Amino acid sequence: MKTTHLQHHPSLGYLAADSLRKLPVGLLLPHECSGFVSFRAHPFRKPERVIKNLHAALRPLSMYDSGSYCFYGVQSDSPLAPLLLWDGAHFLNVGEKITVIEDTEFECYLDREYFAGSLKVIERSATSVTYKKVARLAAESDDDLDGWSFCLPVGPGDATVLNAVVKRILEIDVPRKEILLCGTPGSNFAYFDKVRIVGQDITAPPVQICKKKNRLALEAGFSNLVILHDRVFLPRNFGEIVRRFGPRYPLMTLQSMFFDNRLSMHPRRYSDYGMALGAIASGLQGVSRNCSDAASIAPSIFPEIERTGFSYASAMRYNSDSCYATGSLYICRKEVWNAFPLDESLYWVEFEDIEHGMRLSKAGVPCRVNPFGITQSITSRALLGSETLVQSASGKLGRIGPRYFSVLNKKPLINISSKTALARLHQFASKYLVSRAAVSIPTGVCHISVRAWIELINHVVQQSTFKNDIGTVREFISDFERLVLFDQLPSTRQEFLVNR
Repeated sequence: MKTTHLQHHPSLGYLAADSLRKLPVGLLLPHECSGFVSFRAHPFRKPERVIKNLHAALRPLSMYDSGSYCFYGVQSDSPLAPLLLWDGAHFLNVGEKITVIEDTEFECYLDREYFAGSLKVIERSATSVTYKKVARLAAESDDDLDGWSFCLPVGPGDATVLNAVVKRILEIDVPRKEILLCGTPGSNFAYFDKVRIVGQDITAPPVQICKKKNRLALEAGFSNLVILHDRVFLPRNFGEIVRRFGPRYPLMTLQSMFFDNRLSMHPRRYSDYGMALGAIASGLQGVSRNCSDAASIAPSIFPEIERTGFSYASAMRYNSDSCYATGSLYICRKEVWNAFPLDESLYWVEFEDIEHGMRLSKAGVPCRVNPFGITQSITSRALLGSETLVQSASGKLGRIGPRYFSVLNKKPLINISSKTALARLHQFASKYLVSRAAVSIPTGVCHISVRAWIELINHVVQQSTFKNDIGTVREFISDFERLVLFDQLPSTRQEFLVNR
């Protein structure tokens, strides 16, 4: 029997080896184990393998040899247990056994929904569970990392950024790939002959982002899915990145950067891997939009989600059942995605990524970061350009944000021309201004400064009039978002404006 002694990376602040009790000298195992894994040391016997500096972005696949496995005290000793048990179950051969042993009565991670059809309990006590693997799990239908479906939900707007994203995908180092678009891209899209378009029957508004992503997963021709937004610029060596991480992966993402200047200096982290905080992480639920069932994310609790918050999560830590990959980029097996699709009752910017990540985690599919590459977000949502919380490797929360004062020329915060912006503001003013003479909108100018634009918006909004009832106020807010802000206000701000 090969024994593996695991040791946490010291920066995590997780339990150190010398703070844990030793393994029992006369430990009796329920069956013969080829591999024994624990964070606890034997009182006098040296382990065959020691894996130091373990963290959530490190995948110790070398310890999963052929034969049966035993995990001792892993769930109680480490927050990384779900990641270790996921890999243990997936690299276990069909017909072999896996045992999880703890000091006290416990709920085993391998009892979760995802594992139900493949792991059969053959022996259970209050402190030990032994499973026999009777079938392959969904993420191990094959170990092929050469065939990939790159899936992008798109809209009919300007396709300049989409062209750059698709061009990069065509350059990626994987032997077999396809590019799927859900929706019809703008007329200046340059690669109609290189992509397959699906889902043109999906209507908008509202933007049914979940339905689009689920349709892409159903239509994909390969088992390896990359579902990404049309602003995410993938690394050219993506194939090498996923091969280094290995097959049989759970829901996965890459960390992302955004540069707010044209020289690509001073990056900041942007929309990649997060964790829910406060009441949402503690189990608060609301009523689903389409039925009376309780849901972890629902319109009735959107303001509470924003109040209690969420933050960027550290790629080195695992926060059980509260981690999620943001909707910018998903890397997932097709069989896993189709077993646990996005909730189609949620629309664009309705925290659908948080709901998905938490639901998958509770079902037994963890979310983690592949540390071998990063992506670049070419554009940024205006409302995501403010200071935000970020978790460090130690678990402490800090803050990151944009550089408000810089000598470098900034990228446009909103991907829209002055001509179009002024035309839409004119449309808004035509609907809400009593007198057209109240505000002059210079629709013919080539360029408008930031100060002049803000002053113009302020003047138009201050002069706007509408009925004082909830329906009309909500319509005004919707028009303001669509024609002036070009983004969506936070739910808390919407509720404040409606109820003030």
